[in-house]
Amino acid sequence: MSSLSVDAANATIRRGLRVLSRRDVVVKRGLARWGYPCARLSEAGFPTLLRAIVGQQLSRYAAEAICVRLREAGAFEAERCSRMTEVRLCRLGLSRRKASYVRALARSFVEGLLDASMIGALGDAEAIKLLCSYAGIGLWTAEIYLMFAEGRRDIFPAGDLALRGGMALLGLGGGGVLDEGEARGYAELWSPYRSYVSLLLWRGYGIEKRGDRKPDDEGL
Repeated sequence: MSSLSVDAANATIRRGLRVLSRRDVVVKRGLARWGYPCARLSEAGFPTLLRAIVGQQLSRYAAEAICVRLREAGAFEAERCSRMTEVRLCRLGLSRRKASYVRALARSFVEGLLDASMIGALGDAEAIKLLCSYAGIGLWTAEIYLMFAEGRRDIFPAGDLALRGGMALLGLGGGGVLDEGEARGYAELWSPYRSYVSLLLWRGYGIEKRGDRKPDDEGL
């Protein structure tokens, strides 16, 4: 999706969800309740990975506040980030551990050990394995990157609590929140459009639990 315009990406999402809704009552119920989600597009490479690391275990609003400070300081450029001290990054809002992670990741981009084209050339499983080999990037972060920066259509970040909360809102798990393994197993029914269902579930959770009026109109 990231190589498409927003309108084209949204049309692709709608087509995929319409296909699923004809065979899956849960997707059909979600669309009737919340409407179609919008694409979330972000830049491939270091900036999106940085945002994903910042967002780990933080609310969206807290993460965004930190990202604003990092962007203003130039930390979204790998070259400049690699030259910042951990103390400087911590003053901008990162924990000491996250500061260490993002500096090391920035150096990998600067030194050519990792780049967007390298990730994009791999299949889903191989790309996730490569990303997870870097400190600070776990399965959730890798999956979020592949969804938003590369527009891969069949990714399901089951470790995301809000996503599983959206599943509960549609009655999966008897109204309770499924664990990660259960959610991932159920989501196999939605292949090859699991990314699109993820967007739908996030939209529903945002509307019903956070009171978001437009929960899905921003990129990562």
